[in-house]
Amino acid sequence: MLDLLLYAMILAGFQVMLPNVIGLMNQKYTLSFLLSARDNAPEITLMNARARRAWLNLMESMPFFIALSIIGLMLGQDLSYLMLVWLISRVIYVPAYVFDIPYLRTLTWLVSIVMLVQMGIAVSAA
Repeated sequence: MLDLLLYAMILAGFQVMLPNVIGLMNQKYTLSFLLSARDNAPEITLMNARARRAWLNLMESMPFFIALSIIGLMLGQDLSYLMLVWLISRVIYVPAYVFDIPYLRTLTWLVSIVMLVQMGIAVSAA
């Protein structure tokens, strides 16, 4: 279960950098801009905005995932299957959001929420 927590942190690290990588790839950002205080930010593209919103969405659910995972570990509950499904759904969510695949984006978000609810039920039943 600790490895899944680590993978979730890696996903968060990837997602926090993704808007900047997209900005570099579509040449809206330069390396000098990214190394600056970013006072004069260029206009961002739709993909940059979507990548940022996908990261913000992850940040909304990540505290619940971490807390429930740690509680599960402390209680000796094996939540690894629920954690894995949550993580897979969050990984799929990123390209679904960035590339505007609406039904897949919504489905993967819903799966991640259901996994959090199931984790909560599992730890409260212990």
